[in-house]
Amino acid sequence: MTFAAIAVACVCLAAMDLDVHRLPDRIMWPTMGALIVGLFVAAASEGLWGIFGRVLVTGLVCGIGYLVISLVSLARGSLALGLGDVKLAMVLGAGLGWFGWQSVMVGMYSGFLVGGLVAAMLLVTGKIRLEASLPSVRR
Repeated sequence: MTFAAIAVACVCLAAMDLDVHRLPDRIMWPTMGALIVGLFVAAASEGLWGIFGRVLVTGLVCGIGYLVISLVSLARGSLALGLGDVKLAMVLGAGLGWFGWQSVMVGMYSGFLVGGLVAAMLLVTGKIRLEASLPSVRR
């Protein structure tokens, strides 16, 4: 049930991100809270405290990793990742942490892989130039 609720929230976040390029706190914080509470209840009912600890650690590690990327991009003069992306990384990292570190690594890196493939496809088809950023794709 927890992951179904998180999936619905992620669909809402994806739609909002595509529309206005923002991930609002009014959706992010309740999503994060629902995930942590839901996984806490699951861990408590089954005695899976080690897994719940991993959930907290993976959420924090992913959030800190994305925060570093965001700050580095900001220092270079662009904001490739905003704080909404950092919070989303925390949610996704914590959710994937329930299934193990391998799931976290595959899940987090696949976002970069898919983004790179989409960028390469747009470059090859001429929809963007090398100097362009992805949000400025011609329609």
